[in-house]
Amino acid sequence: MNIRSRTNNADDLAWVHLIERRKQVELWQFSCLRQSYTLELSPNVMEGVKPEGQLVMVQWSPSNDLQRVKVTLNIHEVTDQAAVNHHFKLVPAGCESIIIDIWGILGLIHDEALRRFYLAVLLNNELMGQFFNARASRSHHHNHACGLLEHSHEVAVTAAMLCWRYNVGPLSVGVAFIGGLLHDIGKIHLFYNADTRDGIAGSHESYNFMVLAEPLELLYRSSPKVFEALSSCLSVKIGRRSEAYIPASMVRLCDNLSMEVCHWRTAFADVPPHHWYAHSAMNDQWYKRLG
Repeated sequence: MNIRSRTNNADDLAWVHLIERRKQVELWQFSCLRQSYTLELSPNVMEGVKPEGQLVMVQWSPSNDLQRVKVTLNIHEVTDQAAVNHHFKLVPAGCESIIIDIWGILGLIHDEALRRFYLAVLLNNELMGQFFNARASRSHHHNHACGLLEHSHEVAVTAAMLCWRYNVGPLSVGVAFIGGLLHDIGKIHLFYNADTRDGIAGSHESYNFMVLAEPLELLYRSSPKVFEALSSCLSVKIGRRSEAYIPASMVRLCDNLSMEVCHWRTAFADVPPHHWYAHSAMNDQWYKRLG
């Protein structure tokens, strides 16, 4: 399993637990987003999965034999079904695939320090509630509710795929995904995301470190190099021509790409199909398209 195949829509996030173990088969309960299944499986299908219950990524097959389900990612440390279900409830319809991605990436990250950091962030319900519902900007790209999550997910997936494609190492893939997902999280405190007049205006990159202070401190103690690489994805980029860490370069590149594509799509949103150019009020840019 790699970051490229993770984009396959056949993959599904499921909570599983063993109901009964028989002579030649095992009876497992699969609880997915919209439906639950009770399946008889040969013992080797669920090898390594905790019988008392855990999170997995599964791939369904149209066949009806005992191998019609395949565990593609084993996310063994997630043993609280309510935490995952809570995330699905926080996002509007149509964003469920994002939640599947942000939990599924845990199965691809093998560095224990990075996994602990990421899981601590995901399990912070207050922080995730703010992050999932925030806007990425006031009047520019992704300026709608849940826009910050959509933009951050785009950056995370694209940056991770580029690291995978250029074969810079699995740890870099994980850092790129998490760094991309969290590179704008400090925006939850900006005035356009505040429910009251207490919102602030300033450099959101500095607020990234305030929001993530506790898990970042633990990451620094357990793995200084991973902390340094992830921090470079979260820091201010003004005037910097290059990055010391490739994941940070990928995040910076994909951040700009996500913004640009959003402006392009918005410019053509209400333009007739036969028009090949349009103006974006967001960034005062003229765009063209190829049909």
